[in-house]
Amino acid sequence: MRLATTILMGLLALLLIATGTMKLLNNATARGNADHLGISANLSRAIGLAEIAGAANAS
Repeated sequence: MRLATTILMGLLALLLIATGTMKLLNNATARGNADHLGISANLSRAIGLAEIAGAANAS
C-alpha cells in the first residue's frame, strides 16, 4: 500500500509541475484557457506558482 501511495504522489507532483510550468511560462494553451475563464495573466501565473509549490510539498 505504501508503494502505491508513493507512486500516486509522484504522478501528482509531475502533473502539478507540468501544469504549473505551462501557466508560469504563459504559453498559448494556458493563455487561451485563462482567457476563456476570464482570468488575468498575472492570476494565471500566480496559480501556476501555487501548483509548483504544491508539487514541492507533495514530493
